Amino acid sequence: MKKGTLQEFEDYLIRNNYTVQTTKGYVFDMGHYLTNMPHAEKVNRIGFLSYIEQLQATKQSKGNINRKLHSIKKYYDFLIDTGRIKRHPCKSFHLKGVSKRDIQHQNLLEPADLEILLQKVYEREERFPKQKNRNRIIMTLLIQQGLTLGELTLIKTGDVDIDNALIRVRGNAKVASRTLQLNPKQIKLFMEYMDEKDPSDRTQHSFFLQNMRNKSETVSGLGYLIETYRPLFPGKKLSAQLIRMSVISKWLNQDQGTLDELRMLSGIKWLSSVVKYRRPDDMKQKELINRFFPIK
Repeated sequence: MKKGTLQEFEDYLIRNNYTVQTTKGYVFDMGHYLTNMPHAEKVNRIGFLSYIEQLQATKQSKGNINRKLHSIKKYYDFLIDTGRIKRHPCKSFHLKGVSKRDIQHQNLLEPADLEILLQKVYEREERFPKQKNRNRIIMTLLIQQGLTLGELTLIKTGDVDIDNALIRVRGNAKVASRTLQLNPKQIKLFMEYMDEKDPSDRTQHSFFLQNMRNKSETVSGLGYLIETYRPLFPGKKLSAQLIRMSVISKWLNQDQGTLDELRMLSGIKWLSSVVKYRRPDDMKQKELINRFFPIK
């Protein structure tokens, strides 16, 4: 049974709206850390580095060690927030050999987070009622189809095939063009939004998403909309990129999509870029977490 500070750490994460699976992961990692470093509150940077060296000596993957590093950082954030310590021993530490371009899985939204975000999108009342369907279309295309902001701004009315529940996504130098399936709930939003638009804005070549001034939507305007949802996840900096990366990770690791399927869905051109989304030691890690640290 978890007792004392570890239990308080778990309660702290739950209070701060971390999902059950993320909380389990942090608690699991800290159980190992506190076993090896029982006086964690007194650990300085040298002591912390000695622990990292112990992990490296076990020949664990850099991705696995990097995940544990983020758990430890979060634990020391907790100790600072609760007044137990004043100085963070590893706040600015970065593991050598882990590229900043690598997918930092511990920073992504969990599938449960994406579900929460989607639910809030449908529940939220907008300040301007006429923007309700437009905003829901934007957010659902981010959460369910993994579009980028640039792709959203390029959608034209002719790209939306209501009859066949399809949307054409225009590509660019980095992302390939593709045609994606829309779900029934989205189709209803698209139909209602089209009915609300002025007939002159329904031509095949008119931009589909428009702002309050009936002008084509901009990347900055879409970015602001996403920022309004940031309070849902205080431990994350919510952005379109974070949502897209989280969606792709979900497709690969939870939905068990093939690499080719993910390339088609995401528009990522290079197979090596898709492989980066595979979580290191994911199944083994989840099995251990659920076995030793169940959260009821």
